[in-house]
Amino acid sequence: MMVLEKQVKILWDQCVQKYNIQETRARYNVVVRQAFMVACNNITPLSLKSIGGVLGKDHSTVIYAKKCHDVNLLYSQDYIILLDTFEELIGKMVQDLSQKARDRSADRRIIDNEDGASALLITEYERQIHKLRRKMQEVIDNSNAKLHNLGQQVSIQNDRNKHLSSELLRLKNLL
Repeated sequence: MMVLEKQVKILWDQCVQKYNIQETRARYNVVVRQAFMVACNNITPLSLKSIGGVLGKDHSTVIYAKKCHDVNLLYSQDYIILLDTFEELIGKMVQDLSQKARDRSADRRIIDNEDGASALLITEYERQIHKLRRKMQEVIDNSNAKLHNLGQQVSIQNDRNKHLSSELLRLKNLL
């Protein structure tokens, strides 16, 4: 088990305690696990097998969590909050690990590239940029979907208004 995987496991154990996560299929437990899996996948370079192993699950469970991501974003406010929280915690952990690696490198007077700290830092920044782009695109997509739905509702209301107006005129003419 590599250092990052150990740190993610420690973080998961802390989250299990903090959020009182059970090994049941209760919706709350599932949402928390899925949010943590997606956050790990977004922020860390860990494989799906490693992420699943941290949570005591299979890699296919992580794949399923990724598939459920869009639905969870639309219908679960808890999921959004948890995902943001976990991404922040994991991102901070990765930054701390990168800083420790850079500090060790400086202490030993080793060039940063030789121990891979700069590669880890670059990977971390690329993941953060990718995450922000994905979040921005999700916000844009959600806004466009809402705008489209509002446009449809306005059209329906306008059609109803026209129908009611014509019905009103018809009834006036009868009187």
